[in-house]
Amino acid sequence: MFRLPQVLQEFGKVMEHYGAFQAAMETYSKILNNFPNYRGYFHVMFRTTIVGKYIAEYSDARRSEEFINQCIDTLQFLLEALPVGIDDIHAILLYTRSLQASSNPANRFRAVGVYQSLYDACAKRKPPLAGTDQVPAFKDWIEEPRTWKLLGDYAHSMEEELIARDCYKEYVDKVNVFRKKKDIEEMNIPVLMKIAKNCASIQNYEDAARYASFALKQNHFDKEVRAAISQWSPEHAKRIQQETHAVFVIEMSWRHRWVAPGYRKRYYEIVVGELEEKIAKNWMDMSVRKELAYYSRDKWRPKFVFEGDCAKKIQRQFRHVRIIWLWQAPQRAKHSMLCTEAYRQFMKTPYVRSIRDNVYRLGKHKYVSRRHAITKILPLLALQDTAHAKMWRCFKAYKLRRDVAQHAIDRRKKRLLMLHTAATVIQCIARSRPARRARRQLEMQREKEIEAAVTVQRYIRARNMTFQHNVTRIVALQRRKREQYALFLHFALLFRWKQRLRWKLNVARMEVSARVIQRSYKRWRREIAWHKHRDQMATRIQRTYRNYQTSSLTGLTRLLLKNRKSVLFSEASDSLLESLVAEDNGSTTGAGCFYKPPGVRQNTAQFQRALNQHTIYCTRHFSPEDCVMLGAVLRHTMCRTRRLIFHCVKGRSPNYEFDMIPAIRNCRSLRMVCLLGGNWSAEFIQKLCHEIQTENPMIHSIHIEGISGLTRDIDLVTGALSNLLLDFFNYSVPGVQHLYLHGLGLLNGDMSLLAKGLAVNTSLQTLCLSLNMIEENGFLEVFRAVSSNKRTSVTELDFRWNLIALTDDVIRAFDAYNGASLPGSCLHVNLMHNRIATHYRPSREYRTDLSVSTLPEDDFNTVKNKLSKKNRKRYKGGLKSSSLRLFS
Repeated sequence: MFRLPQVLQEFGKVMEHYGAFQAAMETYSKILNNFPNYRGYFHVMFRTTIVGKYIAEYSDARRSEEFINQCIDTLQFLLEALPVGIDDIHAILLYTRSLQASSNPANRFRAVGVYQSLYDACAKRKPPLAGTDQVPAFKDWIEEPRTWKLLGDYAHSMEEELIARDCYKEYVDKVNVFRKKKDIEEMNIPVLMKIAKNCASIQNYEDAARYASFALKQNHFDKEVRAAISQWSPEHAKRIQQETHAVFVIEMSWRHRWVAPGYRKRYYEIVVGELEEKIAKNWMDMSVRKELAYYSRDKWRPKFVFEGDCAKKIQRQFRHVRIIWLWQAPQRAKHSMLCTEAYRQFMKTPYVRSIRDNVYRLGKHKYVSRRHAITKILPLLALQDTAHAKMWRCFKAYKLRRDVAQHAIDRRKKRLLMLHTAATVIQCIARSRPARRARRQLEMQREKEIEAAVTVQRYIRARNMTFQHNVTRIVALQRRKREQYALFLHFALLFRWKQRLRWKLNVARMEVSARVIQRSYKRWRREIAWHKHRDQMATRIQRTYRNYQTSSLTGLTRLLLKNRKSVLFSEASDSLLESLVAEDNGSTTGAGCFYKPPGVRQNTAQFQRALNQHTIYCTRHFSPEDCVMLGAVLRHTMCRTRRLIFHCVKGRSPNYEFDMIPAIRNCRSLRMVCLLGGNWSAEFIQKLCHEIQTENPMIHSIHIEGISGLTRDIDLVTGALSNLLLDFFNYSVPGVQHLYLHGLGLLNGDMSLLAKGLAVNTSLQTLCLSLNMIEENGFLEVFRAVSSNKRTSVTELDFRWNLIALTDDVIRAFDAYNGASLPGSCLHVNLMHNRIATHYRPSREYRTDLSVSTLPEDDFNTVKNKLSKKNRKRYKGGLKSSSLRLFS
């Protein structure tokens, strides 16, 4: 009982082999309906797609389209996670052919992208399949007839005859198309027979006979072709049987003629002449010599016998010489090894005497081969030895001359040293007498100075003993002490400083490396401390200056800054959230459309409620596990969701890219996607725009507002949005109509990419760029792009909460605007809450094609009441520049 599905599967394959495809389809349907837990369930689904594709070719238009759609859905389901045992090349190829066979233009257009996947899958194989390594572009690859032949051969080798038949059929069509364009070689016999056998394997004998007849036209006497076409076509079998009978009759008539003597004599002369021509071309052809010795015995047999005797004698002598040669072979081999080793040693160290003598000895031996490399260096060795002898003689003569010259130099130095020593002794003797005389005179002078000093001291002492001189002496003593103290401090400190410096120098000499490292480290620390102190001081100065600027601003600027911080989302998003944020009453369209986990099973009430939910509102409690379940709901064919809103959701998890992006791509009922706040990656937004552009263009409203962490990757986001707007050849109507980019920190440089898309886009109606860092240049770039596009549908440009001033360039751009070509359309430009304090007054009265809002009427009256005349003059052209820096 448990093996019954497997038996039915094998029975279905037998039905395919015998051409009963309808019966095979019924067998596979029985397995799918009655055995849902069968382990080969997905393989049976793959077999149904193969058989259904073949049945669709021979059915009417309505039934064929049903089969093709079922095949496309089944293959798309299998390719999401291909089971083990199903070849990916076969699955992708069958999916591509099914898309191409569909009558729906969208499916046929998708076939081109699937061909790209087929090319990549074949190129990743080792070795690459179907010639992908020879053709760099996939479009040229699918147009090449040889590609389909190789794919058919690969399917035939895997025993997938129906897939091989489809590939061979495409190959024949490609060959016929190319034959009309340029001259190419026709299909050869092996290829035609391979296609014919493929048709015969599925009991399609008519096509098999047709391809075999093409091969028979190329070679009418090919045995394989004649045998095969005789089995497949009764007409050809009858014709080939008649030809065989005619050949048999002709052969019997020629056999009767062979018995006549005259014919045999003429035949003998012809055979001998042909053999003589062959022997003249190749004298040693043994088969020709044997036949000539038989047919022309008297002329050629003696020559051949004489040549044989001579050959025997030569072989006998050669055999003796060969025995001697073979006996000497081990000695020659051993000697060749010794020569090779000696040659290697010589090439490494060519100037060692023992190695050179060994090369001489082995190179002159009788067993050395003449072609060995060692024989080529023997003349070089002889030449080097002769040159070595000459150089040695030259060196000895040079050394003798150098030694004689050095001996003469040494004798001269010794003689000069003796003369210098004698002169030094004489000078010392001559200088000793004047030195003793000068010393004696110095001693006599010092004795006189001592006597004079004693006399002076006695006089001073007697003078100091008097009362009159005591006061003077005390004052002089104190002054002298002060001078001595000052002099002592001067010399003592100088001595201590010199002593300390000397000690430091000695220490520095011993520890110079450590001192250098310490000094560099201290200098680095001082620089770091200095930079840190400088940064702190700069920060304090900036904070002080910013506080000063803030305190110097007027009440209007403070009010604008305060209101800017309170704006989180655009007005459209705020109204949408107000309508949704309410008590959870179980509604599917209005307030309370909160997301609830639907579960995994699709037959539960929660899952059915999620399918019928018109709006899905996901808050900050939305987790990556919920992303997987919500993706299953959006991928379901019965999903009716039209608005998908993510409010303050952390979307950095990989689940959002791998589950949510494919779900949005497959949900055809979805019309609005909102990313309000939270943390999202630039790669997710880029992939979302790409899927909206290529796979699900029914989404016409995109909200990307208040997302943090996009400052570094904002170029990716703007590039993806530019590609979305540039796609004016969109895949279906209506295209993107509302685009909200609120609070993303966009600058003037980011407006160039958006301007390129706005210059050609025809579907966009609303563009919101509020709460960004856009100035006049960026605004003018966007406005001029919209003005230059005469087919534009833009009716609203929202630039609130930016840094735009009403300059002369902006006013001239407004005055030069002519309006779109659509009758009755009016462009509304909202510039409120910018660096503008006046209303825009158009140069032309009663304009109906342009409406510019710079200030609300009530806010403007409040400003006029608060401002004095002096402040009105200041704010006539716009806010002052300090507010610009605070905005940025």
